[in-house]
Amino acid sequence: MKKRIGILTAVLMFLIIAASCGSGSTGSESAEPEEEVVIPTHQLYLDVEFEPNLLLDKYDVDVYVDDTKLGNIPHGEYFTALAEVEEGHHTVSFVHEVKDEVKGSKDIDVTGDMTFKCTIKGHSDEVEITDLDLIDGIVGNAIKSDNYIGRALDKVVAELKDLGFVNVSYKPLDEDDSIWDTSNWMIMEQNIEPGVELDKTTEIVLKCKKIQAYLDENYIGLNIADANAKAAELQQTAFYRNGVSDEFFEENASALEESQQTLWVVQATGKEGFSEGKVVLDVIFTGEKEMPNVTGISLSEAYEKLRQEDFSNIREQSDDGSMIWNNDNWEVIEQNTAAGEKVKADSEIVLKCRHYEDEKEEPAKSSESAAEEKTADDGVPREYKSALRSAETYSSFMHMSKAAIYDQLTSEYGDGFEKEAAQYAIDNIDADWNYNALKSAEAYSESMHMSKAGIYDQLISEYGEKFTKEQAQYAVDNMEADWNYNALMSARSYREVFDMSKAEIFDQLISEYGEKFTKDQAQYAIDHIDD
Repeated sequence: MKKRIGILTAVLMFLIIAASCGSGSTGSESAEPEEEVVIPTHQLYLDVEFEPNLLLDKYDVDVYVDDTKLGNIPHGEYFTALAEVEEGHHTVSFVHEVKDEVKGSKDIDVTGDMTFKCTIKGHSDEVEITDLDLIDGIVGNAIKSDNYIGRALDKVVAELKDLGFVNVSYKPLDEDDSIWDTSNWMIMEQNIEPGVELDKTTEIVLKCKKIQAYLDENYIGLNIADANAKAAELQQTAFYRNGVSDEFFEENASALEESQQTLWVVQATGKEGFSEGKVVLDVIFTGEKEMPNVTGISLSEAYEKLRQEDFSNIREQSDDGSMIWNNDNWEVIEQNTAAGEKVKADSEIVLKCRHYEDEKEEPAKSSESAAEEKTADDGVPREYKSALRSAETYSSFMHMSKAAIYDQLTSEYGDGFEKEAAQYAIDNIDADWNYNALKSAEAYSESMHMSKAGIYDQLISEYGEKFTKEQAQYAVDNMEADWNYNALMSARSYREVFDMSKAEIFDQLISEYGEKFTKDQAQYAIDHIDD
C-alpha cells in the first residue's frame, strides 16, 4: 500500500513540473498582445415614400435599422434619414407606431455607402414595402439649390421635381389671390439660399406673383425708348407689336427715330416666351392723325379705315340702345370727331350706328302719335325689334336659355328693356334650346372641368343657366366629355389652391355638396394626380 502511494506521488510531481516548464517564460521574453479586429462602417441613406390611404389604416410608422429607431413617418409623407452602420447584415423595419405586430422589414447586406429607397403602404395586418431600390452611394441628400427668383413657376416646379425635391410648395404674395395655373406665375421670393446642398425632403417655399401683373407694372405706359431701358434692366428682350393691327414691327422698334419712339406707348404686355427671357409689348401711336370720314359705311369698314390710321380708342353705340354684334349689319350715321380734324390717335372716337333693317326716323307726328312708340312699317315697335335682336345675339353667341335671356333683357344691369318688349323677343326668337343647353354644358366641361351631375345641376339652377330639366338632360346625354380627365383636373386644382390631402380631395370629388363625380372617376384622379 505504501509503495503504491509513493508511485502516485512521484507521477503527480512530474506532471506539475512539466506543466510549469511548458507555460513559463524564459529570460526577458514577454507574451505578444492579440490583434484587435476593426469592422468598417458605412453610411446608409433611407429614402422612403409613405403612400397615403384614402379612408382606412391611416396610421404613422416608426423606422428602425436593427434595434435603433431612426424616426417616425407621418402617414402619407416622405421620410429621409442618414445612419452610420457597420459593414455586414442589417434589417430595416417599418413598425406601426401603436401596434408593434403590424410591421414590414427588409434584410440588406451593407458593403459600402448605400441608399435604401422604397415605397411603403399601411395595411391592417402589415406595412407593405414595394419598389425597393438599393443604390450604391448616397443619392438625394445633397442636391444643390439655385436662384429661382424671376423665373416662371411651372418651369421651376418641374425642375425641382426632376432634381428629386419632394417638399415644394408655392403661394401668392397677395394672400387674397389663388394660384390655379402655375404657368401664369413667376417667383419673387424663395426660402432657401442659392448654391446650398440640401436633402430632398427640405421644405422649399416659393412666393409668387402673376407674370401679367409683373409685366404690366414694369412696362405699361412707357414709350419705346423707356421700355428698351427697362427690358435691359430686367434682362429681357422686348418684341414690339402694333396694338391696333396686331402685327409685329418688321424691324425692332428700337430702329425707329428717337422722336418716333416717344410717340409709341406700351398699352398691353404679353407673357409669350417669358420663360426664355422674352416679353411682348403692344404699343399704340399717340401722335396726331387726321380724322377720316366714316359715316355712310358699315361699322366693320369704319373700324378698318380708322385702324389703318392707327386710331386705337374706338367705341360704337346703337341709335336705339340695343346690342351691336355683327358690325357688317350696322351703318355709321354719326362720328364725334369731324372729318379732317387733327386729333391724337389714342383719343376716344365714338361712332353712332343704325341697323340696316331699320327705317330712318320720320318727321314729328301728331301729339297723339308722338306719345306712342315709334314703329316700323309692320307695326312692331322698334324697341321690340331691338329686344329680339339682342335675344338672338344672346342665343347665337352665348347659348343662353329662354329664361336667362328674358332676365338679361329686362335687368337694369343688362339691357333694360320693358317686360313687354322682352316677352315679344322670347315669343318670336327662333332658337334650339336643346342645342344651347348642350353648348353650355360643353363649355362647363372644357373650362371648369365639372362632373356630369355638376353640369346638370348648373344647367337647371335658378342661380345658374335656368334651362328646363329636359333640356339639361338632353345636354348631358349627348355631350362628349372625358369625366376621368375632368376629375383629375379638379383634383389638381384643389391640391394647388387649398393644399388638400389626397383623402380630402377624394371626399370633395364625390361629395353631394362638392363636385359629384363617381367614385371610380375620383379614384382615377387620385391615382394620376402626381403624373
